[in-house]
Amino acid sequence: MITDKLKKIIFLILFSVLLINSASGKKLKKLNNFINFIKDSECIKVRFKQNNYTYYGEKRMSYEGVLWFKPEFNFRIEYLKPEKEIIITNENGFTDYTVYDDEMMQGGIDNFIFMSPFNLLVDMDKYFKIFLVGDKKYKLKAKSENTGDIKKINIEFTSSIQYPEKMEVYFHTGSFVIYTFEYFKNVNFRQEIFSFENAKKFYSKGENE
Repeated sequence: MITDKLKKIIFLILFSVLLINSASGKKLKKLNNFINFIKDSECIKVRFKQNNYTYYGEKRMSYEGVLWFKPEFNFRIEYLKPEKEIIITNENGFTDYTVYDDEMMQGGIDNFIFMSPFNLLVDMDKYFKIFLVGDKKYKLKAKSENTGDIKKINIEFTSSIQYPEKMEVYFHTGSFVIYTFEYFKNVNFRQEIFSFENAKKFYSKGENE
């Protein structure tokens, strides 16, 4: 069963593999332009909202947060609502800190990736059929069961901006997660953001949390 906790981790893995791997075909221009934007940026900062839904389409949980990303292993995600939580990954592993419980979980990067089968998304062309719907929406449909619990992914762009406005992840169980993005920014890389020593420090202050 995919828990809300695991869906947070899925977001990190899924986000990274989508951004560092281009797909083939001229019809995927918007998707590849976005991937190239990420590759050419020193560090990416993202403001997002995440809604988890049940099989029946009922909203289960809602989250808001800020994400920093520098390929390939450097992630920092700060969940601001409804409860505060910080997840960091780097070449040394991962750490997950929940403020309410004052609880810290740590492990190796291999263990972190093992928590989700979705690292198979690294080769999108291999594991997914990719379709362009209109001029701004991409559908990634799993070719086989090798994609774990993910059945399909929808990535939607607007016509005026180069980053996605929305990403939908559908699971074979029938549940799904929808992410919406307020912005993607190219910011200066700061090693301290991805350091485990700062796993209890919020860098997203002033983000209207």
